[in-house]
Amino acid sequence: MEVLRRHGQARAAEVASLAAGDVRQPALRHGSMEVRWCASASEAPDTQRVRDGLYVVARGRAVLVRGGERLELAAGDLAFVPAGLAHRFEEPSADFGAWAISWGPPGGERDFPLD
Repeated sequence: MEVLRRHGQARAAEVASLAAGDVRQPALRHGSMEVRWCASASEAPDTQRVRDGLYVVARGRAVLVRGGERLELAAGDLAFVPAGLAHRFEEPSADFGAWAISWGPPGGERDFPLD
């Protein structure tokens, strides 16, 4: 089992890029799952992921524009973004940071009953 504590498992150069908001390098991978850190004091352009994803806000606050809806998120909040849906963060606080977790096949997973 891998544990990532405050970027403790990443090399120094990776930690610097994570702190700068560089989401190109995954912080953790397992199978199809990738975990990336995103932090930015400026607004990002629309993103369209090919796989399903979750954002877990670790610090600060921002507005997630997901399709036609606006979700006000703060530390401790979690938001799901299905594959193929354009989304972006707006109005991030200076200390905003979130974990971006993606997984599954291109195009996303289908709903399956839990029973």
